[in-house]
Amino acid sequence: MNPAILALAQFLKCNPDDVSEERYDSYGMPVFSAEGGEYAVATDEEADAAWDQSLDSYIEEMGFDAAIEKIDPSLRPYIKFDEDMWKRDARMDGRGHSLSSYDGEENEETVNGTTFYIFRIN
Repeated sequence: MNPAILALAQFLKCNPDDVSEERYDSYGMPVFSAEGGEYAVATDEEADAAWDQSLDSYIEEMGFDAAIEKIDPSLRPYIKFDEDMWKRDARMDGRGHSLSSYDGEENEETVNGTTFYIFRIN
């Protein structure tokens, strides 16, 4: 059985047969339904990659580049959005803040020596 399903079942204290995989993902992390909620489950490396995608997506949604285009061209050289600094600051709140749209929490469970990180997304 999929170890991510086992990790989620262990976290929820439910039967693994009650966990079903959805047909979509959350920033590359597989999504599972169980106990009336949806959860993204990933290894540490997968969660870090998803976190980067999430932060990049947020920056894109903010539309900073489009806003700069509306500013007088002579002022544009004086305006800079430092993505790396923003990401560093955003990471202070932890991965759950970005990846768990339900409650902002990051949970972990270990199955067969592999640690999985669980993010409730609804």
